[in-house]
Amino acid sequence: MRPADYFNAGINMTFIDRDLEDPTNGAFEAQGVPGFKAFLYANWDVLPNITLTPSVEMASDRWTVTSSSSINPPRFYETSDYVLANVALNWEINDNVSMLFTGKNLGDENYTLVDGFPEEGRNFSVSLRLTN
Repeated sequence: MRPADYFNAGINMTFIDRDLEDPTNGAFEAQGVPGFKAFLYANWDVLPNITLTPSVEMASDRWTVTSSSSINPPRFYETSDYVLANVALNWEINDNVSMLFTGKNLGDENYTLVDGFPEEGRNFSVSLRLTN
């Protein structure tokens, strides 16, 4: 969607409905894939060489299994859903040099996709891109 030359936005949504069964394990659940996932963004050219890109990433809960070998039999459980707010600022210094400043998970949401591995909290980065 492009309502103006200096602004555009987009969305990516995925719905997945799957039902897998393991005849040898009645507690089995298919792991790692949320039923719903979405990514929304907007690009706003605030100056001719600076683009601001706020975005929202969200996903429903998903199944995982305990990773500890001391839990026997392994236990399947659902992780929680999440909504992340992110922002990026791209500065094109000249035709060959640009810098990207990003902030991810700005709300510092505590979420897990796989048992035993919590995802990164609020974080920031700076990248330099050189082209010829």
